[in-house]
Amino acid sequence: MSYCCPLHTVGNYGNITLINENNLAGKTVASSNGQWHTEYMARVKTLPIESLRYIIEDCRQAMAALPDGDKWGQYADEVHYCHAEIKNRQGAR
Repeated sequence: MSYCCPLHTVGNYGNITLINENNLAGKTVASSNGQWHTEYMARVKTLPIESLRYIIEDCRQAMAALPDGDKWGQYADEVHYCHAEIKNRQGAR
């Protein structure tokens, strides 16, 4: 398996929907308006739980493989936002 974040992957794998860096709710990941975090938090609300879990695992693998990588902090943010969304949905039951 190659180590990359789901933001670098495109496709729909069963119930898991992945996005790429040019398809984050119609915006790019490196948001020109400085709203990447806000846009990403809105995006995770639209993803199924299976996709959130996939993103978490994929980002963790990328972080482990590239601990000094330029995107390590972004991957950590993605893990955090996906965990927060899962926790929020579980609390809403």
